[in-house]
Amino acid sequence: MSDTTAPERIFLQLGDEEITYSEVVRCNSEVSWCVDQIFNWDIPYVRADLYEQLQAENERLTKELQAAKNQWKRAFEGRGYRQG
Repeated sequence: MSDTTAPERIFLQLGDEEITYSEVVRCNSEVSWCVDQIFNWDIPYVRADLYEQLQAENERLTKELQAAKNQWKRAFEGRGYRQG
């Protein structure tokens, strides 16, 4: 269960100089967060429950798209068309 009062999206802020997350971990540097992106290298982070919902929706849509492709393929192959 997640806290739905938490922001849906935050940005992990690694500092005011461009640095990768791996460098932060290796150097044992501090990381903060904000609801707004401050620097271009801030890392967007989506709340886990929302990510899971989006992932499930993506899987559903992918299956629907594949089913539609298969339906069109069968319809056109029956008319002598071949995928090129």
